Amino acid sequence: MQLSARVLRIAAAVALTAAAAGCATGERDTADHSPAATSATALVPVNPATVPPSAADQAAATSTALQWAQRWLRPAEGVQSGQWIAGLQPLSTPEAVTQLRTVDPQNVDSTRITGPAAIHSAMPDDITVDVPTDAVTVRVVVVRAEGRWLVNGWNPAS
Repeated sequence: MQLSARVLRIAAAVALTAAAAGCATGERDTADHSPAATSATALVPVNPATVPPSAADQAAATSTALQWAQRWLRPAEGVQSGQWIAGLQPLSTPEAVTQLRTVDPQNVDSTRITGPAAIHSAMPDDITVDVPTDAVTVRVVVVRAEGRWLVNGWNPAS
């Protein structure tokens, strides 16, 4: 009788261990739980800085770039620098206005826009738009600022 009680206790311990390990049903866990296998199925957080802007944001930024480029073109004779900058200021960041103050508008070679604008690159808060003119394609950098799209810089597209 002594041996039977001991055997029963050992059998009970084995059964409890097997149940705790998920083996009580007789099914084997065949899933690969190695770090390499589990990391491949892990969710990767999305970095908002890499999500492209929406179509509406791209359209708004392109519209801002076109409006700005139209005002940036060489003005008529007699238009003073201050008047030219005043027309660009509502569509420009303070940094762009500072840059504009260094430009003599009569030295702008472009006099008209010659084709449709095209997005050169787009990030969530920074869209670069190419605007073709009769002298050069102007690459206009538009950023989300003050809750809207504003021009932050420009240069000839290469």
